[in-house]
Amino acid sequence: MSEYNPYLPQSRVLPGSPAREHNFQHDFARDVGFCRTEQLANLQDSDLTNTIHSCFHPSRFSNIVRYQDLDQVLRLASHFLEVLLPEFYTILCTTPERNRMTGTDGRPIERFVEPPMQLNAQQDFLVREQLELLACSVDYGLDISQDPTTLVAATCCAVPNDDAVARAIRRGMCSTISLNHAYYTRYVYSYYERKNDLVRYNFYCLEMACSVVHELAHAAANLRCNQYEQRPHYFVGHTAKTSEEGFEVESKLFGGIIVGKGAYQYNKSYVYADGRPSEISWPIVLANWPDAYTTLPAYSITTAENLVDPSKMNIDEVFNAFEEAKDAKYAQVLQSTGMAPEVIVPAVLPAYAIQWNTDFLHWHQMFQDSFWDVKVRSMGPRAAMWPVQKRGIRWQLRPVGPRIVTDTDNSASVPEGYYVQFTGLVRLKGSEQADLQDLHGHLFKSESLAHAPRNS
Repeated sequence: MSEYNPYLPQSRVLPGSPAREHNFQHDFARDVGFCRTEQLANLQDSDLTNTIHSCFHPSRFSNIVRYQDLDQVLRLASHFLEVLLPEFYTILCTTPERNRMTGTDGRPIERFVEPPMQLNAQQDFLVREQLELLACSVDYGLDISQDPTTLVAATCCAVPNDDAVARAIRRGMCSTISLNHAYYTRYVYSYYERKNDLVRYNFYCLEMACSVVHELAHAAANLRCNQYEQRPHYFVGHTAKTSEEGFEVESKLFGGIIVGKGAYQYNKSYVYADGRPSEISWPIVLANWPDAYTTLPAYSITTAENLVDPSKMNIDEVFNAFEEAKDAKYAQVLQSTGMAPEVIVPAVLPAYAIQWNTDFLHWHQMFQDSFWDVKVRSMGPRAAMWPVQKRGIRWQLRPVGPRIVTDTDNSASVPEGYYVQFTGLVRLKGSEQADLQDLHGHLFKSESLAHAPRNS
């Protein structure tokens, strides 16, 4: 057994809880132990030195973006891209099958083959070759509109390519990925102030890297589109749960989608050894995908029974539908009016959504070369990158509004290997005794004990 190293990053859960927020949902999440205070010590600055992928080459970035500030974001995104090569292979190198149905917006529906578990040598060569073409078709800019309603770190918009030679090589539409100005600004600030709050820097860097790869998946799909036809709704494989290819690809990184600011406000989620709280006043939460509570409400959801079957329409109906879709100029209308884009969901969405709290050190380790050189290579991406889901809260999706589910007799949507604690938390089986001890300390130890030293 290896000896204890006091200089390695450390984390321990403190007893006690922060002041009440006078919000039932947040108070409940705190009182049952979902929201916790992690005391962190010996955090290490990011030291990623891997090669930045050509999809993020500096020549593709607008001069209003300080490329050097994004160094660690793009190195992390390059690691993510390597992990997601099977998904990008499916999008860029396989032929999708067209469904006879269309979305309510008139766009066709196409499904790719299932991404392979592991690429063989030929597949690996093909996808890397296509990624080089993708790299030449994507530009990056900064969205300076500062729209306060924009809640995403980046967006992707298809751009027609008027160069006939380039169009023949690239096959489809070029793309512009726009970084949200507010997200970019707060990331840059956290980068230069990272010595004062490394938790904040790690979170914003992780958020930006995930968003860039998410939008790159959309750009890859754009590359498969004929610019003179409507962009299809794409399903990345037969097990894809929605036609939102960005989230479908992103969810393969960690087994879910990272939920950021706003889901749970918790003033002391992360504190340093000297007692200072991080500016990140919420726990880093992972939501199962599709997350119908947090993520999907931003879209217009169409289920299978509401799809349009052109084969059952007369010629006038088909013509009118085509003209309406053509006149709409779908992507441009979405940008200018803020209309919710349509997402196809082949099955009825589950009535419950589970969100999982995670340990900060799980994310912190991804900013070290050793994690990728040793842990990912030895364990594989899934075992190394998917956080252990220990504590979950279920939300019931209702027309009036979502609510936290606390009924222990209700086991709906509880995964195999988990149980519902008497407080309503979804917990990993085998944690029953630890739950009681942890919950007792969380509820009944005073806040003043939070910073008391442990007896050795």
